[in-house]
Amino acid sequence: MKSILCFSRSYLANLLSELGKNDQDFEYYHIVQSREELRLIESKGGKVILCLENEVKKGMKTFKNSNIKFNEPEDFRSLTEFNWSPIMSDRYLSHYNKIDREYIAKIIFSSIEKIFNKYKFDFFMSEVIAIFSAQTILYFSKKNDTKIRLFSPCYFPGYFNFTTNLANTKPICSRGENINSKRSEYVITFAENVILDKSGPKYHYSFAKKDNGFFAYFKQRKGNAPMIIEPNFKTKLIQFMRLGYALLIKYTYPLIGDFQLAKSWKEQWFYFKCLFFRKSYYDLMPSNFNVNNVMFPLHFEPEAALTYLSPANDNQIDLIESIVKTLPSDKILWVKEHPNQFGALNMKKWKNLRNKYSNLRYVFGRVSGRKLMKSSALVISVSSSAGMDALLLGKNVIVLGDIFYNKFRGAIFSKSIPEISDLLNSKDIYVKDNGLGNLAIDDLCEFSQMSYKANIQSSETLFSEENLNDLLYSIKTEFI
Repeated sequence: MKSILCFSRSYLANLLSELGKNDQDFEYYHIVQSREELRLIESKGGKVILCLENEVKKGMKTFKNSNIKFNEPEDFRSLTEFNWSPIMSDRYLSHYNKIDREYIAKIIFSSIEKIFNKYKFDFFMSEVIAIFSAQTILYFSKKNDTKIRLFSPCYFPGYFNFTTNLANTKPICSRGENINSKRSEYVITFAENVILDKSGPKYHYSFAKKDNGFFAYFKQRKGNAPMIIEPNFKTKLIQFMRLGYALLIKYTYPLIGDFQLAKSWKEQWFYFKCLFFRKSYYDLMPSNFNVNNVMFPLHFEPEAALTYLSPANDNQIDLIESIVKTLPSDKILWVKEHPNQFGALNMKKWKNLRNKYSNLRYVFGRVSGRKLMKSSALVISVSSSAGMDALLLGKNVIVLGDIFYNKFRGAIFSKSIPEISDLLNSKDIYVKDNGLGNLAIDDLCEFSQMSYKANIQSSETLFSEENLNDLLYSIKTEFI
């Protein structure tokens, strides 16, 4: 029987253990981050072979007073295909002091290395995750000829790609099927509804089923509902509780909690502050098209899409300042928040930036980004799905990240600020409609050939019998 190594973190602990319980053709082995995930998987009869929380706590006691530290292998970056520091790109390890950071990285690396020395895995399955543990498992998978299949949701809901690298630049599909008319019809209908602002991602409040009950948050954490952040008192209360728990772990670790939770309080504090926004602080959106309007959709932070798809641009405030500096003097840059991170532009650093530049405008996350696109002559996106929206609307889009649509018609892929400067100072790039919207739909249809039908994100249908069967089909088809 072939074996699958699963990095079962967060909601994947629930999903992948459920798949393993129903899959008679493969043996599932799980690496987890926390004891909570370990208990969940074992309660379903799954086999956990490594709990990182346990290993780090045990290792810190053993090595605390030694000189042991992580020495990055020479081939680490070439095999993971990520040419940036694996430790400093981790959203949690980067907040530790240098000594503890090196200790923890060494413990994680050594623990995963022992697992690969003990077991022979045929496949490694997880999602694209911006943490050191995921990069280390990917590294040893490459070293041991373990085939890699990472989940990545498609732009159009209900489908996903398997990818072989962290940046999702290599989607893979072994079905050998040509795109069928039914798939094309679905993609075309979805794209047409995007243009009409009637369709979008399931995590977007406009297109998700509303569940305003207090326990909706816990459903979201388990994967039973899409993660929707609402601007209300309930959200503030839940985030206050999350912040309080993170601070508790900060001051009691390693007695309780894991090494990631111990450094999550800054992240939770940022989320909490975002919720206390003032609507009057934001600029009113333009009502009509103006050739001088340029739009930038702000990314949710922290997020793997920034870390892996465009690591040079993961500091969005520096990026936006560079763009404003190079924009022609008559142009206005409209920065719109992510719909699930409204209030982010209320932070002091963003206030200072807007005070510094007269041609910078901020738009609240819960207004329609597509209306802003229609009022704009150009869109600049790192790797946001909003960039794909703009292509369908016939907008020229400067794309800074290794996102799937960066070679679609209408997209202008650029990796450096000097390249962006040349583009922004070209009059030809500012248009109302480039006439390529239909061709972008064709490109999207062609891309859909590399996808499987199934939902792999938190939603009401994630654990439905139909969806689990679709996921099992994709695994049996791909893992051959």
